This record gives sequence, C-alpha cells and structure tokens, in this order.
Amino acid sequence: MAISQTRRKALKSMLETRRDEVQSQIDSLMIQRRRRDDRRGYDSDLELIQEDIEFALMQMKAGTLERLINALNRLEQDAYGNCYECHGEIAEARLIALPFATKCKECEEKRVRRERSPLFS
Repeated sequence: MAISQTRRKALKSMLETRRDEVQSQIDSLMIQRRRRDDRRGYDSDLELIQEDIEFALMQMKAGTLERLINALNRLEQDAYGNCYECHGEIAEARLIALPFATKCKECEEKRVRRERSPLFS
C-alpha cells in the first residue's frame, strides 16, 4: 500500500529530525567521553560506573540511530508505514511515538502475547 506524497514528506521530515537529534546526542556523549579520557585518572568507583552507564546509553542511541536510518531507507523503498504482519497502515500516532515501528499496534500486541505465552518459556 503506497503512501501519499504529503504523508511521505511529513514522515521523512519527522524521521530526519529524529535522526539528527539522536546523532547530536551521540556526538555530545562522544565529546564528553573524550574530555574525560583527556583528564584520565578515576577518583572513585563511581566514575567508572558513570562511564559504563554513559557507554550503555551511547550504544542504545546508536541502535536507535540505526533503526531510524533503516526507517528512512524503507520510506524511500515505499515499504515504510505498513505493518510487516498484516500489511495494513501503521497509525500515524504510533509512527510519531515510535518512528521505526515495523508493526501496527495490534500485530505488536499479538507478538508480545505470544512471547509471554507459557509455550515460549
């Protein structure tokens, strides 16, 4: 199911804005890390823990950035905004909240229920 040009432009703008925001956050984390590395010498275990947390945050942001880039690629290939399961349109509110969503709310809820099922334990 192809999306309208108006919706495509709005979605592309939203994805690019989110991508740029996440990239900026990653860049900021990298700068902070370099500054800390320049003044190396940890005063406490707390600083080591803080560095581990920041590294984990950077990894999460990088994963989000990758999913946003994939979403932009799907948009260019007319594969964005439609559910991988039922092929219906993913609600715009869902895409705004979770721009890299690949399933509609109903299909995602079914997936979660399947994973929580005792058969999968």
